[in-house]
Amino acid sequence: MAHYCLGLTYYAQQDLIKAAEAFRRSIEVDAKDPKAHYSLGIVYADERFFDKAIEEFRTVIKLDAGNAEAYYRLGKAYADKRVLVNAIATIRKAAAAHYNIKNPYSDKRALDEAIASLQKAIEVNPYNPSVYFDLGSAYSQSRILDDAAAALEETVRIDPNFAKAHYGLSLIYERKGMKEEAQREFSSYKQLTGECGK
Repeated sequence: MAHYCLGLTYYAQQDLIKAAEAFRRSIEVDAKDPKAHYSLGIVYADERFFDKAIEEFRTVIKLDAGNAEAYYRLGKAYADKRVLVNAIATIRKAAAAHYNIKNPYSDKRALDEAIASLQKAIEVNPYNPSVYFDLGSAYSQSRILDDAAAALEETVRIDPNFAKAHYGLSLIYERKGMKEEAQREFSSYKQLTGECGK
């Protein structure tokens, strides 16, 4: 547990090399701890080592088949690796949790499916800021700006430190001609990324 906590500390400090090492040591101590595998997968994904990330997220799912976030991250890793067929199949396996990747391919039908899936995810768990953020991103890509703004506003209501949501809101407000609100959100984004980035 000490190595795992140390890994979280290093990750918060954005020291991914030390974070990965700490999570690997945590796994050496307890290879069946899904949290350590999940966190190591996050680090690998951040470092763009997608094959290693995929391996860790698969391990999490073997250890905890109900971990919807691991399915989501696995699908996202496949998408980031541009293996879209695997991404779509993996995301559909997580249908019980109604997660979806942000837009593995950019046609309107795919965006509509992503929006519907993310809305279902919110029905299941209305307190996950990441789902609202993804919904806001999908609406933005679909040019549905009012709904995009509402989803991103809900993201920052749930998690005021979600820097990317503040940035997204600044862009949406700018597109809507709301200069003052756009500046406020961009200032929040700059303040957060100067401290902790998310």
